[in-house]
Amino acid sequence: MRARRLLSVAVLLAAATGCASGPEFRAVPEPVAPTIDGAVEHYLRVQREIADALSAEFPELVFGPSRARLNAGCEMPDGSTGWVAHLPLLLSDHSVPSDVQRAIDVFDRAAARAGFHQHELVPRLAPLFDERRVASDGSSVTFGAGVSTVLGLEVGCYPH
Repeated sequence: MRARRLLSVAVLLAAATGCASGPEFRAVPEPVAPTIDGAVEHYLRVQREIADALSAEFPELVFGPSRARLNAGCEMPDGSTGWVAHLPLLLSDHSVPSDVQRAIDVFDRAAARAGFHQHELVPRLAPLFDERRVASDGSSVTFGAGVSTVLGLEVGCYPH
């Protein structure tokens, strides 16, 4: 009986940490809201938390919004239509200091806390770097630096 209980706990822990399901990770909760407006509200907080984590580590990075939110149509898994939202970019006039890897590590930790676990390769367009992480609901967050530093977030497909 004790061995069965320990095995159940081990399986539960493995599933909770993602070990049992292989390399696929799940945002908690998934989806983050029932509608695009709720998802946008959630991810605006997430984007600000990631920016705050970067600013705490690198005080010269002061982020401000660059434009308004944009929406685009998308197809939901059931065939109905939904919305993808492109949140306002957060920009800092300063570039990441010389310790780029430390900045990427701060970004990775903050993004992972919010459910962004999958790394997505971004073509190198800037002279320094572009990093993108994806959540299981299809949302993605991008952090890049060249002359300035940019933090962008695209909310995955959600119902109206």
